[in-house]
Formats: sequence, structure tokens, C-alpha cells
Amino acid sequence: IGTPSLSLGGTFTTSCVINIAIGTDTDVTYWLLSESQSTSPELKDSRWLASKPSVFSLSSGSGVKNVYLWVKDIAGNMSYCMETIVTDTDLPVILLSQPATNGFGTQNIQVSYSLSEDIATGTLILSFIQTSGKYDGYSPRRFALPGTSKGNHSFTGTYSLVDGAIYTITLEGADTAGNKAQMAVNTNWTYDLSAPIITLVKPSSNGRDNHELELAYVLSEIVKQDRIILRFNDKTVIDTFPGNKGTNTANIDISAIGLENGQTYTVTMQVEDMVGNTSSVTKINWTYDNYIGTPTLTIATSTSSRLVDVKITDDNEAVAWLLGEDKNAQSEGWRSTRPTAVYLSSAGAGVKQVDLWVRDAAGNATYTAASILLTATSTSAQLGVSIQSPKSGEVASQIIHLQYNLTQPVDPESLRLVFTHSAGANDPNSPHTVTNGLIASEGVHDVSIKGYDLNGDGNQTADDCLIDGAVYSLRLEAAADTLYIASGLRQLLILLR
Repeated sequence: IGTPSLSLGGTFTTSCVINIAIGTDTDVTYWLLSESQSTSPELKDSRWLASKPSVFSLSSGSGVKNVYLWVKDIAGNMSYCMETIVTDTDLPVILLSQPATNGFGTQNIQVSYSLSEDIATGTLILSFIQTSGKYDGYSPRRFALPGTSKGNHSFTGTYSLVDGAIYTITLEGADTAGNKAQMAVNTNWTYDLSAPIITLVKPSSNGRDNHELELAYVLSEIVKQDRIILRFNDKTVIDTFPGNKGTNTANIDISAIGLENGQTYTVTMQVEDMVGNTSSVTKINWTYDNYIGTPTLTIATSTSSRLVDVKITDDNEAVAWLLGEDKNAQSEGWRSTRPTAVYLSSAGAGVKQVDLWVRDAAGNATYTAASILLTATSTSAQLGVSIQSPKSGEVASQIIHLQYNLTQPVDPESLRLVFTHSAGANDPNSPHTVTNGLIASEGVHDVSIKGYDLNGDGNQTADDCLIDGAVYSLRLEAAADTLYIASGLRQLLILLR
């Protein structure tokens, strides 16, 4: 009997059941297939098949399998052949560590991965799939990697990607038997070639601050917190600052870096983004101001009225004032104009202490005080407030002439004129409140108010300006002791021409 031929369909298989092909031999009447039968089987072995097989079931598990084919003719003559096939039913494992989830990359991209077994050449594919950020019209971008052997691989690659695009990155492959690995997926990876953009809001050019510095800046992207550097000329602040995309703020103490009071500095902020791109911004003519002189408060030694005239001097640096009894730097009621009178909040006769606090543009605050004797106890007579002019229905131009009457002195902090929009041209910033220039003493008072600068402080903001063609209701509010009253309303048409 001649020697048979056997084909197992290839050198690798991912299945334990394989198709086979046995060469034609007219003398053969029986066939026997086995992985273990390396010697002649018994003539009456039960495994002999009377028809030529086309399928064979390999033993379970991966590895090298030897398949023996025995043939027998009618006379009992036997012959055999043997073929080898590798069974691989295990999926390869691919781990992608770089580029990483939530990571960043620049022109030279670090690629690191590990393979549990050899991967077939041409099947190991690294893909960049744009998901957000800048648009990438060529996404997904796929690149075949050369390192396909079992083990760890790491290299630096250059790939054509879009600056500012955010990608999901995948790595896939199949082993030589054709088993496909579960795809490795890393998300939210940013390709970044551009330097970060810094907008330094505070400190500002030509600004003034003291040692308690409010730092404010805007970043175009996330940066490394430990690579944010703030310098005043050659003096560096040692601190850790927030590095978030968007607006960042921090309150820092710069008293320890050796700045000199009254000196002007160039302020530089430098940052480094997550891939090493650096950027800096400077502000010039910033002044370190850590001192404010003590003002002088002059008042009478005694008074029978709770409304007392005051004179404040030696306050040239001040931009805000706080005047009254029992005041401290944290009290409410700071004003942007210098007070000329104070209302004694305690009604009983006796010695009163009037506190004066002033604050400069850098935030420095200082304090002084003066005493005055109130010789009479305040009565609880009804407070009267009234507006004589303008009359309802009048038309006012740029200058509004206000005449009002107070039946007794009032607290200057409580005295305010309120314009509330009621008709005509729209005013989205209504109501408007006037506090400057009003007189708190008893009697009839005439005051001129600029419709385009209500508080007369030169700051013609939307909140401080009436609208041409709008109709307003006017209300005068005041308080004395525990009494509070508001005048009746007046309807006034404004024509700022």
C-alpha cells in the first residue's frame, strides 16, 4: 500500500475543529486519524473509519499538534504519514500606556505599548480619532506600527495631526493565527503645538497693590501648576497657582519677596503647558504700595444736633471713606466721596466717639477717631421728607434741578435719591441711586444733578446715567434715628440734549 498524503489547511488554526484533505489512493479501504498513534494500530482498532474523513477534531488547548493519518487496504497492509499544525485559541493582549487618557502630546509623540505575544505584521494599527477640539477632516488617522514582537515597546513618533484637536486613540492587532486582540482605547488626548495664551488681569499696568495681592488671570488651556512663575522685576513669588483653562484667581502675600514701598515694577507671569510649550506676559509701571498715612478728623467739641459737620484732611491718597460710630475696616457703608458730615447713631446725651477709616487704591486702610459731646437727647418727632422740584410731568435736560425739604437732620448715609424707569425709552439699568452731593441738614436744599453723571464723580457708567427719552419716577429716601421715610413719587421725562 502506498504512503498517503495529508493536508491540515495551513500551519496555524484558531479552532480545534479543522478541515483536512487526504490524497486519493484506490487501494485504501480504511482511515484512522490520531494525535497519539505514532505506531501501527491494531487491525481491529475501533477508530478505523470506512469512509475517507474530511474533518478532524484536535485536542483542546493551544500548542503544536501532530496529526497521524493511518491507511489500510483490504489485505490488511498499513501505511501512514504525519503533519503538524499549531493551535492558537488565545486572544492576544495589547496594553497602550502612551498616548494616555486625558494626556497631551506635541510634535514628537511618545508611543508606549506591550504585547502578550507576537502580532502579525501589518495588523498592529495605531488610530487617532478626532472627537472634539479643532476639526480634523482626515480623521480617523491610522498608522501601522513596526514593533510587533512579544514584549514592551516604546518610541517617539511624528504623526500628521491637527493642533488643538482632541482625539480618542486606539491600538488594535491580531496574532499570526488571526486571533484579534481586544482594542486598547485611550480617550481625551490633546495634540498641542501652540503656546498658551495668558491674559493677566491683576496686577495691571499702572496699577497699585499692597502686600495682600489679588491675582487674576485667564489661560487659554490647562498649564502645569508647578511651572507658573510670577516675577516683580527679578524677585520671584514662591507659591503654587491654579492652572485651569479659563479664569483663575488667587490671594497671595508678597510681603516676603523684598519689594520696596512706592517703587514701580514690571510684573511678569510665565507658564508652561502640559507638553512644554511656554508663554509669558508682562505688565508695566505697577506700583507696590503698602502704606497709607493717617488722616486728620476735625469736629466740634460739643453739639446739640445729631448731624455734625466734619472736616477731613491729610487724606490725599484715599479713594474710600467710612465715617460713624462703632466702625471698623470690615463695616459696611464705605463711600467713594469724602464725607462732610456725620450722623450720630446713638441718641442719648453724652460723649460720642466718631471713627474715620480711609482706604487707598492699593487697599491699605488706616484709622483715626475724634470725640464730641452730644448735649441734648434726640426727640422722636416725625421725620418729614418732600420734593418741591421737579414737579410731576416736567421735562428735564442734562442738568436736573432738585429742591427738597427735610424737617430735621438725617443720617447722610441714608439720604438717597432714586430714579426708577416707568415709561418711554427703555432703561435696562434702572433703578439709579444718587448719594453724592445731597445735603442731610434740616431745611430746604437746592441741588443740581447731571443726568449723564448722577453722582458727579466723573464715572459716566451705565449705572450712573439716565436714558434720553425715558420717563422716571423720583423718590427721596432718608432716615433719622429709627425713623425712615420716603418722599412721594414724581414723574420726570429726561431729554439729555
